[in-house]
Amino acid sequence: MSKYCPNCGRQLPDEAVFCDSCGTRMPDLAGVSFSVSQEPQRVYYQCDSMAEAAEEAAVRNPEDE
Repeated sequence: MSKYCPNCGRQLPDEAVFCDSCGTRMPDLAGVSFSVSQEPQRVYYQCDSMAEAAEEAAVRNPEDE
């Protein structure tokens, strides 16, 4: 499975901590618990392809179009 930057969509090595394109820190989701909040939060998804990452970003961030 490939790792993609949740900010810019660039494909990264699995061991990447930061995106080498935009500098976004990659989330470490091991042991992370999620809670419901009134404040908007970023949620990160790991996708299998660049096209899937772009589609996911467009659906989840319509104001960025």
